[in-house]
Amino acid sequence: MADLADAGLAIEPVKFSPKRKRELIEDLIARVEAGELTAPEIPQLHHEMGVFEYEVKPSGTVRYDAPEGFHDDTVDALALASSQLDRLGARRRRAESSDESSGVSFL
Repeated sequence: MADLADAGLAIEPVKFSPKRKRELIEDLIARVEAGELTAPEIPQLHHEMGVFEYEVKPSGTVRYDAPEGFHDDTVDALALASSQLDRLGARRRRAESSDESSGVSFL
């Protein structure tokens, strides 16, 4: 991560607690079901999405994960990217409105 920050990229660490992962995955599911987002044609991503599963714990909470022996890194990456769509849309709207007004940009 230090290499990316050193290259001038804005890096925001994300702590993947079970709660945060559940929120990210449920947001991704909602966006896909609403037709707001489709998965890119990446074979590894499609494979991981195909084996991805959930488990309802006795407490009623839901846990999302790949089965043992499989990975879900690309699903997590897509969920993280999806979680930024609203923020990016707001930035775009601000930039478009600032272009039409005083010339001041909020970016």
